[in-house]
Amino acid sequence: MSDKDFQTQLTGFLAAAQAKVDDYMKRNGFRGNPVIETEEGPKFIRVIRAEYNDPKNPTQALTRSAYCFIEKATGQVFKPAGWKAPERKNPRSNIFADDFGASGVDHHGAVYIRR
Repeated sequence: MSDKDFQTQLTGFLAAAQAKVDDYMKRNGFRGNPVIETEEGPKFIRVIRAEYNDPKNPTQALTRSAYCFIEKATGQVFKPAGWKAPERKNPRSNIFADDFGASGVDHHGAVYIRR
């Protein structure tokens, strides 16, 4: 797996996640425009759902929450255990899937596993 392949798949995943958030906001008549962002760590990429008072000034975040985590080595998408770490037992999807892993997230983040 090359970095270019990973970056391409990650870009597709982020676009799909943003589309799910945008669709949910529009469909339910909510105001605001949450943005999907990333922060890179040594093993994982933290995907963040953020809302800003002024999108041109990203230092003034109203809310920021962990949307999901992506393992850099495998592309697995995990539900957050909290702000700093993923819940690593049950991956929700993989960014190398045909849908870029979008089946593993919804408008709030990684989906819950129904048993």
